[in-house]
Amino acid sequence: MIQGIYLIDHRGVCILSRKYGSINIDENLIGGFLTAILKFSSKLIHGEEEDLQEIILKNHRIVYESSDNFKLVAVIHREDNEELVREALRKIINQFIESFGSQLQYWNGSVQPFAGFEEKIDEVLLEKDLRELIVPEVPKAEPKATVSVQEPSKPVLSLKQILRRSKTFMFKILLVGDQNVGKTSIIKKTTENKFSTEYTPTLGCDFTVKQFEIGRNKVRLHFWDFGGSTSFEHMRKELYVDADAAILVFDLTNPKSFQNLEKWRREILSSFGPITMFVVGNKADLEGKMLGEEGLKYAKGINASYFETSAKTGANIEELFKSMAELLIKKE
Repeated sequence: MIQGIYLIDHRGVCILSRKYGSINIDENLIGGFLTAILKFSSKLIHGEEEDLQEIILKNHRIVYESSDNFKLVAVIHREDNEELVREALRKIINQFIESFGSQLQYWNGSVQPFAGFEEKIDEVLLEKDLRELIVPEVPKAEPKATVSVQEPSKPVLSLKQILRRSKTFMFKILLVGDQNVGKTSIIKKTTENKFSTEYTPTLGCDFTVKQFEIGRNKVRLHFWDFGGSTSFEHMRKELYVDADAAILVFDLTNPKSFQNLEKWRREILSSFGPITMFVVGNKADLEGKMLGEEGLKYAKGINASYFETSAKTGANIEELFKSMAELLIKKE
């Protein structure tokens, strides 16, 4: 059975979705995961452009079709007819471009013009004889059995539409800095309340979401945690696009990591342009040569906020993200 159809833009943000099954999958996690893993696999693992067409999960598959700026993604059961689903995806994305192609050239990020397209998705799936994949029949041999389905004739609000109504803000946050400065540890502390003493380098990019409330507003921070190795530089520049803020992280006991902050700032600016930045001196719990004064001076020089954090104790981490969310909401 088809669990859902998702239209993802080049930033990894879900523009609209149509759900049919009961599986609980976050639309933007799908988008962020695809955006990161597809570029990583094709350009860094294989060393050339290759077409990774599906991702196998335990009980499901994620398949997609692409246009220049969008991916149409389907989450299906592993035994479903993939070719038939792909044929439907191609027709859906062609209809989307045909309906909204002229608007996409001047698109300002609002999903309001696309409202109602979910019903077009239903029509294509039914036309392609996929009814059994979205509205399964109850087996006649077991009349007491029940199947929980969502009728495709009833429009379902996309995630973006729901968020507009509930005053939920979504922001893409970049975390950059040298290896072993604690970028991943900061994220794990705020999202999972965990800290590990073992260092595991990030391979390419990790994608995590943190949700919380600021006053009456709900906030979703989408963290893009980039590996510090120079071998990932090309991929990082492609994934910087459309970020709302960047966190420059250095190790308070490591002068070289502080000296390299300007390199990281320039890398972002050269590939994306001006952006809201925060400077974070991590590992404040450690003894040794502390670079707090230098960090504060540097942050003021680039008009950025400055925080000293400890991923081990959690010091100032929640304050960092609360301050970031408040600033971004004001700008929004």
